[in-house]
Amino acid sequence: MVSERGETVLQVNQSDSFRIIDAHAHSDVKFSWQHTPEQLLSMMRESGIEQSVITSYWDLPSRHDPHAVQRFEDALKAHREFIGFLRLNPNDRDAETLLANIATGKLIHGLKLNPMTTAVPPWSENSLKLVAASSELGLPVLFHTGDDPISTPLQVERVAKVCPEASIILGHMGGFFYVDEAIRVAKRNRNVSLETSVMPYPRMIQKAVESIGSERIFFGSDAPGVHSAIEIQKVVASGLSKDDQRNVFSDSFQELIRST
Repeated sequence: MVSERGETVLQVNQSDSFRIIDAHAHSDVKFSWQHTPEQLLSMMRESGIEQSVITSYWDLPSRHDPHAVQRFEDALKAHREFIGFLRLNPNDRDAETLLANIATGKLIHGLKLNPMTTAVPPWSENSLKLVAASSELGLPVLFHTGDDPISTPLQVERVAKVCPEASIILGHMGGFFYVDEAIRVAKRNRNVSLETSVMPYPRMIQKAVESIGSERIFFGSDAPGVHSAIEIQKVVASGLSKDDQRNVFSDSFQELIRST
């Protein structure tokens, strides 16, 4: 398939007729990242993605970019293809108020926390306050996890145990070096799910399904910084059954956010 920009991209076999929801993408401008809604929508069309979760690149409310919150809201209001996960800085005194205000407007379906960029541990008092507030609103919490010392799956597990009523998503399935750890954490905690973006091992998606079932595994791409078509092929290459692929590509995530 040739993209609108003349690039050759990969594509899911259309005969499979899978609906695809991307549980981890971005639409924002920060430093050299100039990822507009139009760029993400173009990549979604190329890859056959129906809807994408978007978060900002800034940890809101940003003191460095006063327009970041409005840009996030505008993208959600303008494009029904987007599902909003509000990315917050737990140490900002206005974070909890912003969460409540945007949630009241029915613009978002989840919260995102990135311990690496905020330098706020997942189990800190302020992080736990936001997780608890999100849980009360019925919103899942997507944590960046990976190879950074402050954001390993074991550290996020502390949140899952302290807040058992919260729905926790381990973004990137633990990154490059903590994938087995992410699977073990999800197996021990029924309120923990896994999201596949950027994690480079197709076989580990199959291992995760064998361990916890496909109902708690969500396709994600981290687009447009990573091409979503490549991330789709990673799931296809994992060798899942058609039913499990359908769950991972859309049904499991749709069930998660159905009530929000």
